[in-house]
Amino acid sequence: PIVVRGEKIIPLDMAAEIDSAGSALPAIPDRLLSESERAIAELDNSTPASLKFHLINPGGSIWMLLSGGGASLVLADEVADLGLGGQLANYGEYSGAPTDDDVYSYTKIILMQMLLVKSKTPKAIIIAGGVANFTDVAKTFKGIIRALAEQKDSLNKSNVKVFVRRGGPNEAAGLKLMQDFLTENALLGCVYGHETPLTQVVTEVNNYLMRSQ
Repeated sequence: PIVVRGEKIIPLDMAAEIDSAGSALPAIPDRLLSESERAIAELDNSTPASLKFHLINPGGSIWMLLSGGGASLVLADEVADLGLGGQLANYGEYSGAPTDDDVYSYTKIILMQMLLVKSKTPKAIIIAGGVANFTDVAKTFKGIIRALAEQKDSLNKSNVKVFVRRGGPNEAAGLKLMQDFLTENALLGCVYGHETPLTQVVTEVNNYLMRSQ
């Protein structure tokens, strides 16, 4: 958005990407990053897609596997608004039409990090995003399902429930793939399409964690 006043053009908001290689500021040393953060940073550098991950609380009970920067902000804000901010384990997103292999590798790293901390407290993973324009929901869900399948026994033992909300190209096929997989493996939390408000999954997570106390 801009405002034009005479010959002046005034931007009201903007987004910018800064190449740290050209910055005078020192880069964050790798030793400050967790192993999972380093692995996803390397993965991000190997693909045209965007794969971001920040570890906040390794012992947290709410894990995010989100698509799109706008949706990730909305969901993280909703977690905080419901008083669950202290339980948020990570923040990040995948976008830019990643391949199913990209999403598989991304999901695998996050699941391994989530399962590192053993706890009797149930955990939830939110697989969500807005309504995609280009990202194929079915294709990306195939990658996510591959990673979930490898850890299905550990996920069940750790009382991990999966909460899904997604829309976009091949939405119906993708949601069915996810619904069938979760039901067959007793991992179901809930699966929603684009007609359900994005924040509904956070409400469902809150209800699940409250019932488990």
